[in-house]
Amino acid sequence: MIPDFLVRAAISRADALSEEGPDGATYYILKVGVDLSFYDVRTGQLFYATYVEGSQQERVRAGERELDLSVSYRNLLQRTMGEIGRRVATEYAPVAVEGQVREVRGDGSVVLALSGTGSLASGSVVTLWTDGEEVLDPVGRRSLGRIEVPAARLRIVRQSGRAAEALPIGAPVRPLAGGRFRTAARSGEGAGSRPLVQVQRAEVRGEIEVPAALLGEIVQTALADSRAFAVLEPTDVLGELAVVREREFGGGSFSAAGAAQLLSAQTAQPALLARVVARFLPPVRAEEGGRPVQAYEARVGIALVDAADTTRVVATAAQVLTSRFALPRGRRQVVVGLSAHDVAKIYAQLSRQLAASLVRELGAAAPGP
Repeated sequence: MIPDFLVRAAISRADALSEEGPDGATYYILKVGVDLSFYDVRTGQLFYATYVEGSQQERVRAGERELDLSVSYRNLLQRTMGEIGRRVATEYAPVAVEGQVREVRGDGSVVLALSGTGSLASGSVVTLWTDGEEVLDPVGRRSLGRIEVPAARLRIVRQSGRAAEALPIGAPVRPLAGGRFRTAARSGEGAGSRPLVQVQRAEVRGEIEVPAALLGEIVQTALADSRAFAVLEPTDVLGELAVVREREFGGGSFSAAGAAQLLSAQTAQPALLARVVARFLPPVRAEEGGRPVQAYEARVGIALVDAADTTRVVATAAQVLTSRFALPRGRRQVVVGLSAHDVAKIYAQLSRQLAASLVRELGAAAPGP
């Protein structure tokens, strides 16, 4: 069976700091952060995304035991995965729009009968699927069902109640009679009318080396988590979908045509492209309440440009965030200290705060599709 959506997860934060306490023990503070996203294999659209952090403290007295970071991180990650499950169960409310061809008119237009809890905006594009070749059990030769194959891509003209009118994009490759589609969207008013955005480029300027790919992921999560935008996975992920298609569904009992129902990059049509630029200033040492601290300043800007005319800027937003982080007071060596790499991690966390704020600003400024 071909899945409706795939889950992508990445550990995007892992910190371990040590500090000597007043009782002579060493306290280790461990943190992990996980980015999680669900995306539709037929459309490449990311319809749910979240970021979850977990932390724990370990106390070690000299001569009692040695801290095994691998065991501690494994336990922390297990607890964090439990929190992710609770977060998804609370927040994720899928809305599906399903449709079936009710009539193919003489002028080529199509009338669709709709079901489900969502709605389709004018201009939305869906892929129509029909039954293809039969799949047989290789041993008993019993029918296991039929492979869905793409028949045509349709652009929705209008929706009225539980019916919609659509026009084919290009010539259909199979008869449309009996064709059907299913698309997932976020719940909430206007879920079907959000502009489709793809993060095209993320650039980090200056000496602080926050990975550009991580910055792009942070902005993408913020866009998907908002109710203002729909999000299309970047082109490299769309390429990964093609690899999954060939590896998991190509060959054997599945024909190339059947496997082709997974997205190829050619089907992606974002309305807007997001371009992200960030500059992180080197941290400055200071003192706060008699304790040493480091001050950090992050500057992030996002521009949304028209995908059809990339010279036209649709909306922009830029903000600056300054924050201070206390330095460890203990004399013992920091397990993962404030090296250049760890400074970059702090700036990545600041970027998350900025990205959420910037997306809210862009959502208020960007027009609908």
